[in-house]
Amino acid sequence: MRRNGSLAIALLAAAAFGQKAPTAEQILDRYIEVTGGKAAHEAVRTEVMKALTEIKAQGIAGPTESYRDGKNYYLVMEIKGAGKIEYGSYNGIVWENSAVMGPRLKTGAEKAFYEREAVLDKDLNWRQIYRAPEMGGEEDVAGNPAYKVILTPKDGGKPETRYYDKASGLLVRATIVTPSPMGEIPADQMFLEYRDFHGLKIPVRSVTKMGAAEMQVTVTSLDLNKPIPAEKFRPPPDVMALVAKQNAAPAKK
Repeated sequence: MRRNGSLAIALLAAAAFGQKAPTAEQILDRYIEVTGGKAAHEAVRTEVMKALTEIKAQGIAGPTESYRDGKNYYLVMEIKGAGKIEYGSYNGIVWENSAVMGPRLKTGAEKAFYEREAVLDKDLNWRQIYRAPEMGGEEDVAGNPAYKVILTPKDGGKPETRYYDKASGLLVRATIVTPSPMGEIPADQMFLEYRDFHGLKIPVRSVTKMGAAEMQVTVTSLDLNKPIPAEKFRPPPDVMALVAKQNAAPAKK
């Protein structure tokens, strides 16, 4: 019965696109509509999110906060056993500071990746970030049919594959490749439990798998258009010391 019901829903979704499969562009634009509409997305100027991050297999968890204002980004999480981890993007400075690796500046592909992550609404502004999207066929996600859309960043980053539920139009899964000092790390993300926030539907739970490791992030609060002090985005002194050192170094010929 479940399979038959899913098939009926999928057929109705196809009918909404004129009895033929939608294009990749239509799928991306439909996501904006089913999550609140273009006007509601464009109205967002800042985002303040608080969440609980858990690595259940290791029995560890901790709070996470992130801040975006369309130009700058700051994230901080505190995980038992790993300590405090900070990420930021501020006036062209993309950085990280952690108890394990200390302060460092991100460069190359890693910097480009985190600059894309700093964009306030990647879903609305995909035309500025990615090349023309490609269809990757269809695939079941959690037992329901989904469209696969492949997005390749204009800055040369690795392609991302997104899965949109055929019936609801919601993003339910994504696979990405994350650059890091240890090399490229494939990640598989599931997006669950969409809820309404200020007129927008946003997933409040995500599960990310990187190899054998699995991390769950559950949103506990989300404020949109809340003023964010400029100081929140400024890198800490030890990161700024690296910037000063980099700027003082003679240019390589």
